[in-house]
Amino acid sequence: MELILGRESGNGRLHIVVNGKDCFYGTAGSVPRSVSRQHCKLVIGDDGNYTIVNLKPENVTYVNGVSVVSKRIVPKTDRVELGGERYLLPITVILKAVLGGAEPPKTYSIAHLQKVWDEYHDTKLEIQIKEKKTAAIRSVTGMFSMAAVACGFIPGISDFTVLRILLYAVGFLLAIYFFVKLYRSSSEMPRFMDALDKKFRKEYVCPNPDCNKFMGYVPYEELKNQTRCPSCKSKLVEKA
Repeated sequence: MELILGRESGNGRLHIVVNGKDCFYGTAGSVPRSVSRQHCKLVIGDDGNYTIVNLKPENVTYVNGVSVVSKRIVPKTDRVELGGERYLLPITVILKAVLGGAEPPKTYSIAHLQKVWDEYHDTKLEIQIKEKKTAAIRSVTGMFSMAAVACGFIPGISDFTVLRILLYAVGFLLAIYFFVKLYRSSSEMPRFMDALDKKFRKEYVCPNPDCNKFMGYVPYEELKNQTRCPSCKSKLVEKA
């Protein structure tokens, strides 16, 4: 955000232009003629810093008694004066009038949230792949039983009772193994997923320490396209 500061034409008040809107401060004739109509600008950065910039070589802008072209300032402590007659610029009053006393939104990096999302997403994906593999292997149990039955119809093999018993036994043992495995996971997996979800909701939050609201189940590739936190309106950037 930029505020253009200068002397009002005619009435001689302080003229402030912000976002194309004209604002005025002071009484008629309160700003000396040594202050030009567009004397300087106050730049409010996304990081919350303030910079005073002299707009023309013939203008004179002082910060704490020293003539400057451009200088970062602290509105509450630095003294800014304009023109040869050193008109004291009431920056804190201007900011309160223009911004309503509210400070500009701060900027926070969300780069660390990529790791949080990747860990959450990859863990869920691994679980899904593991379940698919287990289901595929579990189907082998039926294959052993089918093979044992088929042995009774294949000429020359039907007399091999030991082979049929062995196939039935292997199928039965596999069925028991997968039953136990499934029984255990039926209680362990929901707890694990609940813990995973709680951890994700705790870490995938707005980086503003005064906000820390959950950003939702939004993939990081989509989250990085958001420019503001929907809760605190802080500016979000991807830079580390």
